[in-house]
Amino acid sequence: MIVRTDFLKNHPDYVKRWLAAHVKITRWIHQHSRKARKIIGEEIKALSGVSLPEEVMNDAFSTLEATYDPIVPSLVSYAEMAYNAGFLGSQKFDISGLIDLELLNEVLKERSLPQVSEEYRM
Repeated sequence: MIVRTDFLKNHPDYVKRWLAAHVKITRWIHQHSRKARKIIGEEIKALSGVSLPEEVMNDAFSTLEATYDPIVPSLVSYAEMAYNAGFLGSQKFDISGLIDLELLNEVLKERSLPQVSEEYRM
C-alpha cells in the first residue's frame, strides 16, 4: 500500500483498517484458492468480456503468490536497478524513510501472525 506521509500521519486508522482487510483477503485466498481463482476469473470476464480457459487460470495461479508482505529486499533490488539504469539521478539513493511497516505489523500481531521484516541492506 502506498500513501502520502501526511495521509498516514492524519489517518492511521484508515490505513490500518485497509491493511487489516488486505491481510484478511490474502489469507482467504490462501485458504480458498479454488474459489478465489473462480471469482477472479469471473471478474476478468465481467471487466473484459473474455472468459479465460480454466487451464490458463490454473497456470497463472500456480506461479502467483498472494502476500501482504511487501518483501523489502525486492523493493531495494528494484531501486538499485533503477539507480544503475540512470533513472534516479547521479546521487546514491536512500529509501530508508520510504517503508513503514509499523501498522502492518500491528495488524499481524493482533492476529497472532508472523510480523514482516523491516530489515534491508543498502
